[in-house]
Amino acid sequence: ITITTIIIIIIIIIIIIIIIIPIGIPFVCSFVFPIFQIFLIFLIFLIFLLSTQPVTQGERPRTGALPGSDPSRLPVVLSECGGVGYASADPTENAFAYGDLPTDVVALEQEIRQIMASIRSSETLQGFVWTQLSDVQQEINGLLYFDRRPKLPLATLKEIFAD
Repeated sequence: ITITTIIIIIIIIIIIIIIIIPIGIPFVCSFVFPIFQIFLIFLIFLIFLLSTQPVTQGERPRTGALPGSDPSRLPVVLSECGGVGYASADPTENAFAYGDLPTDVVALEQEIRQIMASIRSSETLQGFVWTQLSDVQQEINGLLYFDRRPKLPLATLKEIFAD
């Protein structure tokens, strides 16, 4: 922890003691609390910026590790992948998906298999998060329709994602 971080934490405590506590809970909840939340979010972001160090991967520096940490041993996770849209026979007019939609379930299965083959071929990745399990409102990127019916047979999905 740097001296700047300690000063910011002390300022937060002083603000809580001097301003928030004497005002009273009803006023805090109705007016001050939302403003205070925005202020706290800003301070947390500021603390993050001040307490991180640059990390390099090749020649691309980036911030993301706490001082003294060694991120080289952390697992690499693909935190969002998939996003293959496929509409039912009666899609909503505002249906959203990334890229071109597969024309049928055969093309949908082929695209999902291709993505998973790329993920499995990576020697760096230790995990992935598929986006998304089911369709939501206007987005049609799920493996299941909005009503949770599978777009492909469950046995096929199990085969694709098992391993």
